[in-house]
Amino acid sequence: PASASASASPASAPGSGTGRGICAQVAMTLSGILTLSYFAPTRYLRMAFFLMILWLVVDINDLFDIGASAFGFQGILERISFKLAMALSAYRKRSRPKRIILIRHGQSEGNVNKKLYATIPDNQMKLSEEGKSQATTAAHRLKEIVGDESVIYYVSPYTRTLETQKILAKWVGKDTAPCIQEARLREQDFGNFQKPEKMEESMKDRANFGRFWYRFSNGESGADVYDRMSSFFSTLFRHMDGAEGYKFDNYVIVSHGLTMRLFLMRYLKWSVQQFEQVHNPENCEIWIMKRGPGTGRFELQAELKYGDNKSDVPNIMRTVDQRRLSVDFVNLRLHRIQSDPVGSRRYENSDSSAATLSPTIPGPRSRDQRSEDSKRFNSASLAMPKMECSVTAPSKIGITSTIVEEPDSGKHIDSSGSS
Repeated sequence: PASASASASPASAPGSGTGRGICAQVAMTLSGILTLSYFAPTRYLRMAFFLMILWLVVDINDLFDIGASAFGFQGILERISFKLAMALSAYRKRSRPKRIILIRHGQSEGNVNKKLYATIPDNQMKLSEEGKSQATTAAHRLKEIVGDESVIYYVSPYTRTLETQKILAKWVGKDTAPCIQEARLREQDFGNFQKPEKMEESMKDRANFGRFWYRFSNGESGADVYDRMSSFFSTLFRHMDGAEGYKFDNYVIVSHGLTMRLFLMRYLKWSVQQFEQVHNPENCEIWIMKRGPGTGRFELQAELKYGDNKSDVPNIMRTVDQRRLSVDFVNLRLHRIQSDPVGSRRYENSDSSAATLSPTIPGPRSRDQRSEDSKRFNSASLAMPKMECSVTAPSKIGITSTIVEEPDSGKHIDSSGSS
């Protein structure tokens, strides 16, 4: 009877999944093309047709198998949504800017005389004359890098970085390049007014404790600045993907030495040990991250001083490839590829004729195996045997009863007659 019921089930009827799959594909394709062609600008049309082409090359048989399963139309939409999301993510990465350019500010008055920090707030330190000359030199080099390409500036709101950006903008971008003051790009907070004797002692403590973990009194640790960079990334990449309605070829970030290193640490997934081996950039030093071909990920193309001998950083620290992606996401992707349409929990009949739930780790399934899984799932759901379990009450009562559950009715019958 269970087999007969399963064979008569509409979910496993021949052609029903195929019909649903075709209807879903045609309906969503037409609605997507018509909607985008009527409302969207030209560049969104290009993206839409690109996604539609990718969708059409999806294995149609795979869609039909899901449509014929017990999950039906929901399974089709889930697979299509996943494919579209992956295609959209790949398109966004490939259309990101050509470069991210990190520039440290020019020499400041505080770099020349550290005693000034005791009377002048860090955020109000101005460029020295040497710093202005360094900024002009950096502007000429920046012009050689970007040429006539479009530029947008992100700058720390400290005085020395704002002055550096103004000098850069005279040569690159002039009045056409927008400038966004971003407080999350500020220098690490070393406290308020910094007395030289106290700061010298704090620097020694930081060298022993660890540059990344040490937190200054009334200030921040390197880990705090790392968290700021993580927050800034969400804004930066949203702008890169055109969420605000504009795109630029070059994103120039004018910031501070430690902030630049932590920016690279966050994006390139450096470890704490690797970060602490990278030396601070010189004033107005330029670090270039160029978009890689195909993947859309950025690769570091600057020479950084690394380690005790101040050699260049290893190649593995210059980019993030597939081998260095988060292990959690890799495992999640593998689990999705190997997942069973029926799920990882199946009903299996034991020798005592009691149904038990057996959680298993599914492996890759062929189309015939998935079809058998669908039939077995329908059979189990329509003709599930009764489940029995013995429940022992506390010893003072001394009552032992058997509870029988009827899945179809949802009733629980106690053999002892109690409710």
